[in-house]
Amino acid sequence: MSITEETYNFVMNRAGYSCERCGSRNNLNVHHRKHDHKNHRRKWPLFIDSPENLKVLCGLLSNNCHGNFKHLYSFSDIEAQNFEDNLKGKE
Repeated sequence: MSITEETYNFVMNRAGYSCERCGSRNNLNVHHRKHDHKNHRRKWPLFIDSPENLKVLCGLLSNNCHGNFKHLYSFSDIEAQNFEDNLKGKE
């Protein structure tokens, strides 16, 4: 599974179509705060691609917020589990 177009647009709109670290409007991408890999998808299938786990960061060479700052925004396993439990409760 991957981020839906609806979720992507929601996250970009929430961020004002700018980097949430430096405010740049160039070279933007939606980044998973809790890394998107098989083990995490198995543990937190609802959470991984939810807006709560997504952040808009730029990849500009001068700022490179995606490359330099992405770990500042990461969730702990406990935070991810709490979000997952909360999302399951909303279904």
